[in-house]
Amino acid sequence: MRVPPVGDHKIGIGARSRHVRLGRRWGHEQDLYAVAALQHGAHGPPVKGAEARNAGLHWTRRLALRPGRVGGRIRARYREPVTRAHINHVSIVARDLQHSVQFYIEIFGAETIDTPNFGFPVQWLRVGDLQLHLFERPGAAPAYHHFALGVDDFEAVFRATRTRGLHDVETMGSHLNELPSGQVQLYIRDPGGNLVEVNWNDARGLSDEVRQEMRRLEDSHPQSESNRRAELYLADSPKVR
Repeated sequence: MRVPPVGDHKIGIGARSRHVRLGRRWGHEQDLYAVAALQHGAHGPPVKGAEARNAGLHWTRRLALRPGRVGGRIRARYREPVTRAHINHVSIVARDLQHSVQFYIEIFGAETIDTPNFGFPVQWLRVGDLQLHLFERPGAAPAYHHFALGVDDFEAVFRATRTRGLHDVETMGSHLNELPSGQVQLYIRDPGGNLVEVNWNDARGLSDEVRQEMRRLEDSHPQSESNRRAELYLADSPKVR
């Protein structure tokens, strides 16, 4: 499915096509187009692979959508959630449990906490207000799946992981990105091969040593107004800096 520019679009739904002006007045043009494209995938040819990425379909197909007409326009609505959730912990694989535990303690200040016996090597860690669960099991770590950590000394983490040869320069196109917001992403691999993102709130305060390795995302990929509004940190989340 070719992705047209935001504005008046003709989107096939079943056997019919309707002109849809995606909600500029809501300030979420691309998001609404993604939902409309998802609806198209549900009722017509499936949207897959690069087409899905180009359409911005970061919405999971598990979300239940129901179309509705508002003022002559088609609008997708979410059903009421079953409950409100928060992230409690992340679990990742470790090739060598003790090696991975030592890494998260030495680099990120994690703390070991009491852990149940699962019949195979597992260690729970406290990292800030959340938990990280490490389990030693066979199998490779996923290539793109990752989690992100905020830190209080970004440059110290940058240098320590560079010295250990842990910067991942390939998976995301660069190991160090400056987002349109000015926030920073560093991508590393832990001893188990897991991709870990390290965040920082403001690239302007970083040294030239770090900035010279940084790629500005908008120099590589065009950014819309919606893209430029994207923030790593929610309004009520701590910005460690």
